[in-house]
Amino acid sequence: MRPARRSAWVAAAATLWALTWQIATVQFNYRGNWTALFCIGEKSAIPAELKSSSWIFSGSAGYDGQYYRIVAHDPWMRAGWWRFVDDQDRYQRILLPATAWLTALGQPRWIDRSYILLVLVFVFVGTWFTALCVDLQNRSVWWGLGFVLLPGVLITLDRMTVDVAEYAFLAAGLYFWRRGSWVGCWIAGAAAFLTRDLGLILIAALIGLCLLRRSWGLAALFASAALPAILWDLHVSHVIAAQSIARHTTAISQSPFLIPKWVFKSRLIGPILALAHPPNHLSEGWVKITTEWLDRLSIAGVILAAGLAAAEVRRRPFILESMLCVLYAVLFVAVSTRGFWAEPYSYERVFSPLAGLIAWQGVTEGRAWRCIPWFCLLLRVGWQMGPQAVGIICALAR
Repeated sequence: MRPARRSAWVAAAATLWALTWQIATVQFNYRGNWTALFCIGEKSAIPAELKSSSWIFSGSAGYDGQYYRIVAHDPWMRAGWWRFVDDQDRYQRILLPATAWLTALGQPRWIDRSYILLVLVFVFVGTWFTALCVDLQNRSVWWGLGFVLLPGVLITLDRMTVDVAEYAFLAAGLYFWRRGSWVGCWIAGAAAFLTRDLGLILIAALIGLCLLRRSWGLAALFASAALPAILWDLHVSHVIAAQSIARHTTAISQSPFLIPKWVFKSRLIGPILALAHPPNHLSEGWVKITTEWLDRLSIAGVILAAGLAAAEVRRRPFILESMLCVLYAVLFVAVSTRGFWAEPYSYERVFSPLAGLIAWQGVTEGRAWRCIPWFCLLLRVGWQMGPQAVGIICALAR
């Protein structure tokens, strides 16, 4: 059987598992209302057209998925729903929401379902490319299941963020690089950057490796992969500014050009402060104590991963995975505001690819301890999703 077909079976298994989890949690925890996956909070304003059908979490501000849902319903900013999102970054990360709108043919009643379906599609694509990559390294394609066990993928399944698409394009970029498909690398880089600003790391890694090899033309080609996202960002800024003036409203907050607002604030201090003083959770007793210690463990896992990533500078041969690790280490230094480290789902989504890369190196080199960062992050996500699992088990036991 060809590697592509074997990898497809692995991807199908991962997608089936993800779908089974979503069906179970929606049916048993949210009474069949699939909009609960977007984590829509009572404290966050949403358009009246979307509110009636939404599962609202009372007393909560919700999470990022609720904003990407709004973007998916108005990706071209014609209805002015950008006023309901918390930051312009949501519209910069257009690929998944816009694809959901296109897949639903612009029909509002289908867009939520289309978005959720596309998340599962990207689980399949990411697992497929991961399996293909490990096959090129003469490993069993079933190692590709590691993709769906990335903490950020589990968070996407739980909160409908865009991260799974970014990871899928990252896996595709790694595969195309190994196969010498420069067009494939370009498409993967451009798509990753359109999915999320952190996708720029893939483009930067491709450019950096080409410069080290003195492949100037190839470096210029990969640099052009950033153009679609840059042009879209300029368009978003123009439209929001024009509509704000026309409607005499205040534009939503925005970061410096293409740079998230949570970087370059207090370098190296944030994770240390969060490690020493984890956020004060509303839970009580042993649940609160366990949660705080798991917070510390997950932050320590990221710190360990960043240290191991920095050491990749000395690796020979210096491959694309090494370049990605080094760039994530640089990102770790830049991402330092304490607020970023107060929410496990935030930093775990950012550094899941790094934890995955470090863990895979441990597998290939026979050093299992390098899986520790990934395991620390996975434990915290599992604890966060624990109440849903308990709800499913209790419902099945009745």
